Amino acid sequence: MHDNASPENVSSWRDLADQLTPEQVAELQDAEHRLRTQAASLPAGYPCDWPPRSESELADILLRAARIYAGDNLGVNLIPDVAPPDGALRVFDCDARFGDEEATRYFEGSKRFIDRADDPHNDDLTVEIWGTQTPEGQVSRHVNVTEGGYERVTLSSAAHVRQFGEALIAAADEGDQMAGHDRIKIS
Repeated sequence: MHDNASPENVSSWRDLADQLTPEQVAELQDAEHRLRTQAASLPAGYPCDWPPRSESELADILLRAARIYAGDNLGVNLIPDVAPPDGALRVFDCDARFGDEEATRYFEGSKRFIDRADDPHNDDLTVEIWGTQTPEGQVSRHVNVTEGGYERVTLSSAAHVRQFGEALIAAADEGDQMAGHDRIKIS
């Protein structure tokens, strides 16, 4: 990086190359070449704004990506000695792009699947534990219920998850009870 330069005041992604991994530099070089090639191959008046048409648009996109990479790389060093949260099956690098006081790392826990192949109008459900961890080791956990890959419900405490489960069981019991009444013929 140039003297007195910071990620906030550089003008090119190459000014941040010393803060990037060789793989990240290669990805940015490939992206730069690919975007230039795509832009050059489009006919004049192409009806959409993507890929970027001007050098300044291309430079902005690549610089934004380099800043994200540099922030993520800084984050990798912020939580080196903190043990992963209990139950974490996959832990991601720390994200410090908003400063080290807001640095967190994301983790994924267990997943449970509800196969709804018998219901052609609804996608399968997934119940997944996920969360974040700070450099101090503080953990925040959540439970997501997704349908067909789309988040439907996020619960942020064990109490809410239990209440949700109890409400579902009560609804299932009531449905079973009503189904029993549906079979009774009234004369």
